[in-house]
Amino acid sequence: LQSPSPTDLLPRLRNLQTGQRPIVLHGNGHTGRWFMCNLWREMDFLRRVGLTPSELAHLPHDGPVPPGTLPDEATEKNWMATFQLYRIIEKQMALARVGVEWDPWKIAAQQ
Repeated sequence: LQSPSPTDLLPRLRNLQTGQRPIVLHGNGHTGRWFMCNLWREMDFLRRVGLTPSELAHLPHDGPVPPGTLPDEATEKNWMATFQLYRIIEKQMALARVGVEWDPWKIAAQQ
């Protein structure tokens, strides 16, 4: 099996009755959508399957930004906040396992 060159178009499924060639992407929740969005850009996936972002613009998407586009600063910041929350929750759980209650929101409200 030989890998296609970066300039080759990749094969796509085609509905034999309608002739349509669907694009389907499944991310794994919030972080999976971000991961796949970035991976598609790095792989230059849309170009390699013969599509442009404008050809997909009318379709609904569940990613952070439409396929083939870059997130703006506010979108990036929102995404990073999610990981900060994950770290806070992980710390709370680790402390709870040893009997320590730690609630940064309660602490912030008291200050």
